[in-house]
Amino acid sequence: MVCTAFCEETDRYTSGKYAYTLNPDGTAVIVEYSGSKTSLSIPKKIDGHKVTSIGDYAFSYNADLKSVSIPAGVAAIGDYAFAGCERLSKITIPKGVLSIGNHSFESCAALKGIQLPGSLTSIGDYAFESCTALKSVKLPKNLAFIGSYAFNFCGSLTRVTIPDSVASIGANPWTNCEKLSSVSVSSKHPALAVLDGLLYFKPDNRLVYCPLSRKSVTIQAGTQIIGAGAFTSCSNLTDVTVPDGVSVLEDNAFIYCENLESISLPDSVTSIGAFAFGSCYHLSMLAVPEGVASIGDYAFSYCESLTGITIPAGITAIQNSVFSYCRGLTRVTVPENVTSIGNFAFYCCSGLTDITIPDSVTFIGEDVFSECGSLKNIFVGRDSFAKQYCMDQNLPYTCPD
Repeated sequence: MVCTAFCEETDRYTSGKYAYTLNPDGTAVIVEYSGSKTSLSIPKKIDGHKVTSIGDYAFSYNADLKSVSIPAGVAAIGDYAFAGCERLSKITIPKGVLSIGNHSFESCAALKGIQLPGSLTSIGDYAFESCTALKSVKLPKNLAFIGSYAFNFCGSLTRVTIPDSVASIGANPWTNCEKLSSVSVSSKHPALAVLDGLLYFKPDNRLVYCPLSRKSVTIQAGTQIIGAGAFTSCSNLTDVTVPDGVSVLEDNAFIYCENLESISLPDSVTSIGAFAFGSCYHLSMLAVPEGVASIGDYAFSYCESLTGITIPAGITAIQNSVFSYCRGLTRVTVPENVTSIGNFAFYCCSGLTDITIPDSVTFIGEDVFSECGSLKNIFVGRDSFAKQYCMDQNLPYTCPD
C-alpha cells in the first residue's frame, strides 16, 4: 500500500493501477484507475480492504475499456463513474448494488444492453444519458427512484416498463428517446399512471412524459404541473390542450417543440420555468395569463415567429435572455411592477422597434438590446434609471411630454 503525497488530507492510497480511499469501517472506495486494459475485473479486495463502492469519476473517459465486471460487495456506483467510456459495450453489475449515481454511464455510446440487479433502488440524474446504442433496460422490481433525464438521448431505446416499486421520479427521464413510442406501468401502480399514452406522477399531479411522435395532446384534467422536460423535442407536436388547474410549467416543458404554432394557457398558470418554450421556432401566438408571477431565464428564447406578447402585471423581473432571438417581436411594454431586466433579455430581437420601460426599473443588465437593429424608440420616464441607461448606452429613447 502506497500513500500519495496528499494522503494525509484525502486518505488517498495507490495499489497498482488503482487509487482508493478508505471508509471509517475500513472498506475501500476506488477513486481512480490508470490502466489500459480492454477487459477488466475490478478486484473484490484492494490491499486487504473490501471494495464497497466505485467512486465519482473513477473510470471516467477511459478510452480502452470495453468490458468491466464489478465485484460482489459493491453497493454504490458513484457520479460519472464510467462516463465517457465510449468503447464500453459490456458492464456486469452484481446483486447488492443499491444505487447508480448521477451521470454514471453518460456517453457510453457502445453500451447496447445492461442487466440491472434486483437490489437496485436508485438511478441518478442523467445516469445513462447519451448511451445512444442502448436498446433495452429492464428496470428491477425494487427500484424506488428514477432521476431527472436519466435516459436522455438514448436514441435506440424502444421499450420501458416501470415497476410498481417506483415511488419517485424526476424530470422526464426519457427526453430525446426518438424510438421510444410509449412507457408502460401497471394499472395498479401506486404512484404512476399512463393515460392516453402520457405518463403522470400521481402524488403531485404532474405530467412527466410525452412520446416524441405525438402530434396532438389533451392533458388530463386534474393535472397541476407540466413537468420539466415533459414535451422536450416533441417536434411533431402542433396542438396541445392545457386544462384549467395547471399552475406550473416547469423548466424545458416545451423546449424544441419546433412545429408548435400556438398554445392556450389557462388562467390558473402562475409560473413558467426556464427554457419552457425555448426554440419553439414556429410559435406565433401565446397569451400569458395575468396570474403568472414568474417567467424563467430563456423561457421564450428563439421563438422566432412570436410577433407579440403581453407581460403580466405581476411580473417583477424580466429574466436573463427570456426573449433573446425573438426576431418577430415588434413592440413590448414592460409592466409597472418590474424592477429589473436581466442580461441579454431582448438580445437579437431584430424586429423590435418599440419598448416601454417603466420608472420602477432600477437595474438593466448587459447587452439587453444588442443586435436589435430595428429599435427606434425606448419609451422612458424623464427622471428614470432607464433614461440614464439609454444615454450611457447610446440607445434611442423618448420621454413623455
